[in-house]
Amino acid sequence: LVVLGAVVFRKPNSGALSISGDEHSLTQEEDPCEDIYETICEDAQWPLRDPTGRVRRDIDAEIEVLRMFEELLLENPEWTREEAYKELVRVVYSRSRVQKLRTAFERTRNEMLRFIREQPASVFNAHEKKVLSTTLNKVRLDLPPPAEVYADEPDLYTKNGVFFQRMQSGKLRIRVGGAFLFAVSSWFNLVFTFAHELAHSIDPCELREARHALPAIDRLSACLQTSGVVALTKNRNECGSHDHLSEAFSDWIGVQITARVLERYATEFDAQQLRKAVQNSVRDLCEQREDFRDEDLTYHPSPQIRIERIFGTHPTVRRLLGCTAPSSSTPRQCGFDWTPGLE
Repeated sequence: LVVLGAVVFRKPNSGALSISGDEHSLTQEEDPCEDIYETICEDAQWPLRDPTGRVRRDIDAEIEVLRMFEELLLENPEWTREEAYKELVRVVYSRSRVQKLRTAFERTRNEMLRFIREQPASVFNAHEKKVLSTTLNKVRLDLPPPAEVYADEPDLYTKNGVFFQRMQSGKLRIRVGGAFLFAVSSWFNLVFTFAHELAHSIDPCELREARHALPAIDRLSACLQTSGVVALTKNRNECGSHDHLSEAFSDWIGVQITARVLERYATEFDAQQLRKAVQNSVRDLCEQREDFRDEDLTYHPSPQIRIERIFGTHPTVRRLLGCTAPSSSTPRQCGFDWTPGLE
């Protein structure tokens, strides 16, 4: 019996996967990293399930929660919208769902703190580690109930968004839309999502705003830009509109943390379970053609860039998927140790 976060599952009796040495995770005729976007997003059937949970299409979860809200209004015509929201919050943000989110949030933050502590002095010195750790520890997960917690953004109860905010008071918070609780239960997707949002508190633009200069993060930022992950368009305003730097950085951090979690539990899954766990980590980044909404690329790189150039270049991800050894044409993953000429 294996406990993974708030999820309990039984280890398969056979077919468990070894990730040691040079062994490949999956035996396939074709290299699954030949087209990493296709590998992650290939399964057209939603939702996709791994041993810890599932990932649904955003629009399916939003429709479900919106219908719940509409039914509350129809069944209780004497209620105000505020009263209906209060009941919706009670149902959607149930004790078990909220507890799972809080557990995932805290464990993800702890993993990020370990990741920072483990960096050599050539990456972060003691002062820089303290700056990053102190900032991460200031972030609060802002969740209902009560319904009044999101009184300033009631539409969030039926939306799938998860986002980081720095308030004028200096407080740092992460909010989670109600539909997200119905869209995602996979532990690995929760880890990636929270690592991404927590990373925004220490992204290059937030650090600039706080007047902190960390050379290692500047090097990583330079790599993301020179490698083409961050689009250098004519209308780009650094740390403003049409700038992908903050989102690309947060994706990069999210992948580092998720890869550590995937590797830790990889031997508990058989090959197909592991493949689905890797897919579900960033499954919601796939282009969801059926939801009839254009991708907003104002602040985010395209889904293909996020999956192929950020997620798909991580050595652990490639190894767990059973990819062949990197070739000269394989994009190099950016890192804190980047120097010009090595991209």
